[in-house]
This record gives sequence, C-alpha cells and structure tokens, in this order.
Amino acid sequence: MLIVNVEEARAGMKLAAPVAHPENPQHDLLKKGYALEDKIIPRLARIGVTSLYVCAALTKELFS
Repeated sequence: MLIVNVEEARAGMKLAAPVAHPENPQHDLLKKGYALEDKIIPRLARIGVTSLYVCAALTKELFS
C-alpha cells in the first residue's frame, strides 16, 4: 500500500483503502479495490481529497 497525492494518481491504480468524503468522513466516495478512472481523479481533487491509498505490486509481495 502506498499513499499517493491525488495530483499524482493515474487511471488504473487500484485503491487499497476506501476514499472518505473530506467533509463527511463516515461517507465513502469510493470503495477499496476500485480502479481509478481518468474522469474521477479531478473530481476527487475538486471536492478536497488530497491523498489516496493505492495498491502497489512491491508492497503486495512483501506483505502477502
């Protein structure tokens, strides 16, 4: 799992943790396992999401 700034996120990255709404943290915008799409990334930035937990092949190998 890696923490990535939303500006550095790319389509196809898979979320390692849910993305909570910045103003309503008990509400998940996206679920763990969601593969990011180009159109979603700028929307997340606009509403104030600053970082994302994403899966990384290297960390998967280390911790599985």
